[in-house]
Amino acid sequence: MNQNPRLVTFNNVGDRDELTTVRVCKKITITEDRKNANWPTTEYNWSDVASGGVVITRKRGEETIFEKHTPDGRIILYSAGERVAFFETIGGVASADFQIVEEM
Repeated sequence: MNQNPRLVTFNNVGDRDELTTVRVCKKITITEDRKNANWPTTEYNWSDVASGGVVITRKRGEETIFEKHTPDGRIILYSAGERVAFFETIGGVASADFQIVEEM
């Protein structure tokens, strides 16, 4: 399993940050970085659009996993530079570092 961990900072409500891939991958896992002081520090929202749309809320410490599938269940690869979702913190702290793992 090839992984490419990196850190990104997501900010508070009203300022959704775009998450894009940096390389071709099958699966993307997002979790708040355990090195943040007083981890877990924040709940967060994610959505597939910059504003409006359906918003999914995650509790402190929960991870989010993204995979794309064909209608018959086969995995589709994400392209390098592909937009995955938009994120914002919603409770606790105004911004927090999150670990992004892109797996092949």
